[in-house]
Amino acid sequence: MSVVAPQAGHRFSSPFGVFTRAHPRQKHGAHHQPDDGSRRRFQPGDENPAVGGLRTNLLRPEQRVAHVIALKSDVCTLDLNTTTFGQEVVINTPPNLRKMAAVIYESGVVPEIELFDSGDVQLMNDFLAEGVLRRPALVSLVLGVKYGFPATPAAMEFARSMLPPDTIWTGFGIGRCAFPMERTQRLGVGSRQLPAGARDRRG
Repeated sequence: MSVVAPQAGHRFSSPFGVFTRAHPRQKHGAHHQPDDGSRRRFQPGDENPAVGGLRTNLLRPEQRVAHVIALKSDVCTLDLNTTTFGQEVVINTPPNLRKMAAVIYESGVVPEIELFDSGDVQLMNDFLAEGVLRRPALVSLVLGVKYGFPATPAAMEFARSMLPPDTIWTGFGIGRCAFPMERTQRLGVGSRQLPAGARDRRG
């Protein structure tokens, strides 16, 4: 089934109950940058690619979820992707994801699993089989990020078809893809509940 995807800090209802969703951000000048919970990028150094460059911001998994322990929101995001992002690589290794998932559940928080490509869905399914993640999973399909799912109805249907039947899911497009993907879900690509709503957009 699909549910409304809420904005950060907004309350929403799902079969789990009524929640407040947290996706903390820090503001630097005119730009919004992810907080420590999103610091998982590696930029190979110019002189030695084995050494991180200036834009590398990798942190230990325990540090990346420290804000979850502090805030104890009802829901927090957990991205499963490892992918090229601009000139860097976003890295989420299975061992680190297992550690973060354990902390999230121990804090009494429900992880909202964000899936950017088909490999992420397969990793989630493995985690569900292992018990790393609990069923039913609360999932957001993220479409339109370069080198991930394209923002097309066919891609949304393909991604949805890979989810376990009991998954509670929503799908959305980033940037200019947002409204076409919302329209796609309104037209009923696997939706048994509500279409995707407004949420925090990632530029």
